[in-house]
Amino acid sequence: MLIYAGRPETIIEIGDRVGISGCTISAIERITIGNDVLIGTGAIIADHDAHGIEADSRGTSESIRHKEIKIGNNVLVGARSIILKGVTIGDGSVIGAGSVVIEDVPPNAVVRGNPAKVIRFINQ
Repeated sequence: MLIYAGRPETIIEIGDRVGISGCTISAIERITIGNDVLIGTGAIIADHDAHGIEADSRGTSESIRHKEIKIGNNVLVGARSIILKGVTIGDGSVIGAGSVVIEDVPPNAVVRGNPAKVIRFINQ
């Protein structure tokens, strides 16, 4: 597992009973992971773009876009999934293996694909 906090004020908060299998968590703003979350091997959770889009701005950190990520309680993040900046994942949701999550996931949803889309809801 690799955890990277890019600035002194960066916050990475990981809840209780969280299982993480060889993933990367990279933040320059804030990433919050709730309780009872499972994160599969090779998943990437990054609250930033890592570099600017324009070629002449790629060497400066000021051009990097970033936005907080929130992962709720009882979430399963499948192996090799990617959770991108600004996303909130609702409680009880499942992220299918290899999915790229670019927008919010409602509670108790099963999503998969690139970009990840809701395929069904889990009855609670």
